[in-house]
Amino acid sequence: ILKPEPIKPPPVITQPTGEKFSYTKISADGEELADSAQNWACVRDNYTGLIWEAKTDDGGLHDKDSKYSWYNPNVEGKGTFRSYEYQKWCKGSNCDTYGFVNAVNDERLCGLNDWRMPEKEELMSLVYCSDGKYDDDDGECSSYQKVQRPTITSKYFVFTRDGSYWTGSMNFYGKAVYVGFDEGTFYSSDKSSGSYVRLVHDGK
Repeated sequence: ILKPEPIKPPPVITQPTGEKFSYTKISADGEELADSAQNWACVRDNYTGLIWEAKTDDGGLHDKDSKYSWYNPNVEGKGTFRSYEYQKWCKGSNCDTYGFVNAVNDERLCGLNDWRMPEKEELMSLVYCSDGKYDDDDGECSSYQKVQRPTITSKYFVFTRDGSYWTGSMNFYGKAVYVGFDEGTFYSSDKSSGSYVRLVHDGK
């Protein structure tokens, strides 16, 4: 079996472009695609170098409608929630974040096997506010009730639900943090709650 060619490093951006976002489409085999490509499996952020999972609408492992509880066995303390009983929430994995990460790594999405949950700041970097107004402190949409939804660059992240996506972060009280692409803000919730997931890869 031939291994896919490694994904090219992101271009070095040396001068301001006036744009907040710059993305490249990546095929399921890890090849860089033209911006006009109609099918892609991952998206590279050309500013951060991070590679993001693209969602599908086919009822499979990456389906846009799948939800997961928040679970990480490596986190000490109470509150992790393994989702054996909620198999109706998703397809192709245990319906918790840990099971989903393992399934995607086993699949070698885009030729990569080090996929992980994004931290809050990483997932917030995808928030797109259609009115161009962002909070200076954390990048939230300042006028979140007026922006176009979902609050993401839909040209590249086509199948994004207008709802909450888990991060790998927790708050001081041990609740899991999620980014809401309905308003371009972040909150926290009990780990037993069902939320969407978009995995990230360091791109190195």
